[in-house]
Amino acid sequence: SVGIFNRGYAELGEKNFFDVEGEDISKLTLIDRINLFFKKQKGVTFSDEEKVFVKKTNELETTEDVLALAEEIYKWMEENAVEDEDEKSVSEDGEDNAGDAGETEESSGGSSEDGDGETEASDEKSKGEGEEDGDTDNDATGGNTGDDAKEDTKTDSGEGEVNSNVGGTESSGPGNIPVKTDTDSNNAIDKLRDATAEDRVYGRIAVAPKDLVVTYKTCVDELGSWYDGKSDELYFSSTRDEVMELKAASKKTVAYMVKEFEMKKSADQYARAATAKTGTLDMGALHTYKFNDDLFKKVTTLPGATNHGMVMVLDWSGSMCDNLIGTLSQLYNLIWFCRRTQIPFKVFAFSDTYGNRNYNEPIEKIVDYGEIQYQNFNLLEFFSSDMSGDEENRMMHYLWMLASRWIYRDWGEKGYPIAVPTDYNLGGTPLNDAILAMTTIVPKFKMDTGVQKVNTIFLTDGASNQGNYIRDYDMTSGHDIYTGLRNPRSKTIITNPKNNKTYEMTNDTTNGLLRILKDSVDGMNLIGFFIAGRGKAGRIDKYTIAHELGITTWDEEMKSILKKVNKDKYLAVVGSTTG
Repeated sequence: SVGIFNRGYAELGEKNFFDVEGEDISKLTLIDRINLFFKKQKGVTFSDEEKVFVKKTNELETTEDVLALAEEIYKWMEENAVEDEDEKSVSEDGEDNAGDAGETEESSGGSSEDGDGETEASDEKSKGEGEEDGDTDNDATGGNTGDDAKEDTKTDSGEGEVNSNVGGTESSGPGNIPVKTDTDSNNAIDKLRDATAEDRVYGRIAVAPKDLVVTYKTCVDELGSWYDGKSDELYFSSTRDEVMELKAASKKTVAYMVKEFEMKKSADQYARAATAKTGTLDMGALHTYKFNDDLFKKVTTLPGATNHGMVMVLDWSGSMCDNLIGTLSQLYNLIWFCRRTQIPFKVFAFSDTYGNRNYNEPIEKIVDYGEIQYQNFNLLEFFSSDMSGDEENRMMHYLWMLASRWIYRDWGEKGYPIAVPTDYNLGGTPLNDAILAMTTIVPKFKMDTGVQKVNTIFLTDGASNQGNYIRDYDMTSGHDIYTGLRNPRSKTIITNPKNNKTYEMTNDTTNGLLRILKDSVDGMNLIGFFIAGRGKAGRIDKYTIAHELGITTWDEEMKSILKKVNKDKYLAVVGSTTG
């Protein structure tokens, strides 16, 4: 498209692709400037006479038109060539082209100054070679010697002889006007060429399947049909009381979060405040008319604060069992905060157990050729700002019952845990699939809610399953083939159709997909929580810290970080490959 063309050449210009940085572009030849002008380079100017050729260039339609205009431009450039006063004819070895070789006078058209169509040869002859008058000696010109070296080229008038390529310099004859930008761009292309190129695999982000999301109404109904029939059991009532206690205990924390949010929002509003005249006289200032030119009332307009939305993505894998209660506690605080501030939100859990699936079953969510295949997984919509208060409270209780099953409790006091429904059991970690799906879901959420800024939050405790493949077709076998995003024998290039940006995948597939997701939504904040810690104390070991921060040596800095994490129960890392 035109937009891609313009952006592409703008980027090449910034990289000095045409090698004109620091040069006076106005002194380049006409054809060079025409080339730069139509490649969207800045600072290109033309005289009124030259603009005629620019207009003709813009109106070209056929190959014949191009060839005809090329000849016309070349002839004009030839007739209007400006000779550099300092330019001298220099031989290939750096010496003046004078002396034994003879001197040749050339005009821009290849004829002598008197216009008789002949060139004057030197009176001196090369040693050992004799020639008739009117001939020039090629012995010192860098060409062959003897009679074979003589080339008689008639001028347009049919008279005279011109020595070809005298002294090894470029003549002004046909084909010898240099086109700098064309030569330099070809050289630049050669420099950009990957001489050790690997095989390339190309893929694109697929739209998330429509049946991928299990709606919150379905989740509430299914979990309710499983748990509500056991409401008379001690476990049911004790866990419900724990959720109510958590909500009461969190009121102070949520109130503080709301206060900080409102203060920040107000500060942003006043920073963007605009003062304007109303057109109405300020009667209180009317008496100052002799020394005050501004007698009109003013009004300060506070633009509405940016509307925020929040999408939270929860890891529903087996390794989360030890930390699920703590994670849900933080998640519930965020939900209560969103309710207080009226921020639209959604909470999804990524799961590969819904529908009682297993890894050996075939992939059901088929995509088109060239697209990245989704694994067999679902997004369980546990919470939404569209839920009623009753639905929200019930869902919080159901999930708390599910999570409490995996931690130590006094069963005599709290009741024996109720079994988890199969579809909602903890399973694998299809994190990469969830990221892929969010490239469809988050933009839709933003459009449906009308928010200006989306905060997308991932809460996970481990690496993703590896199993995302690009669907292709093998002509030889006649069957579909699938190429992994992590392929040591080739480079994988992924295109995001939403913005037509391309990305080269690395061994860290998850971070690569997060980069793509971040670019899918303008101005989105992308936040990742790595859930760590094990046991009652929730302590984090040094190996986890070392892996996440890329630390390879056990030193005082590492000890200090580990001590801080286990004391504060968190570690904030600013900046990442996701931008």
